[in-house]
Parts: sequence; structure tokens; C-alpha cells
Amino acid sequence: MGAKVAATALFFLLLTFAYGKKDTPCEGPSQTYHAVCANPACDAACITEDYKGGYCSPGRLNTCLCTNKCHDQTLPPNRV
Repeated sequence: MGAKVAATALFFLLLTFAYGKKDTPCEGPSQTYHAVCANPACDAACITEDYKGGYCSPGRLNTCLCTNKCHDQTLPPNRV
């Protein structure tokens, strides 16, 4: 009985590792946009980086954050 439980747990653990990582994260700083942040330009740069879009972070000076809609994550109000 214990061996079956351990085998089942190991199976689900391996399954989690196999399908748990995406190619592009839900949100991250742009790797190509380094100018003074403007939402339309930031959005366009992020799209070229295989994200769904991007926005200028209000909490970080001149930071363009690229976004993907992941799971139940919601985009900032100006990006919905």
C-alpha cells in the first residue's frame, strides 16, 4: 500500500515539473525597451518579445513591464 502511494506521489511530482514551466513568464521587465517609458512604445516592444503586451510600471521609474495573461492574473486597468 505504501509503495503505491509513493509511486503515485512521484508520478504527480514529475508531471508538475514537466508541465509547470512556460516559455515566457507572466510578467517581466522588457529586455529591449530602455527609453523613457511610454505605454504605446512599451507595449509594442513587449509584443516583439513574444509577450501579449506591456505597460509602464507606476512603481518603478522608467520600467517597461511585459505581460502575458497567465492563469487568473489580471492586467493593470489601462491594459484590460
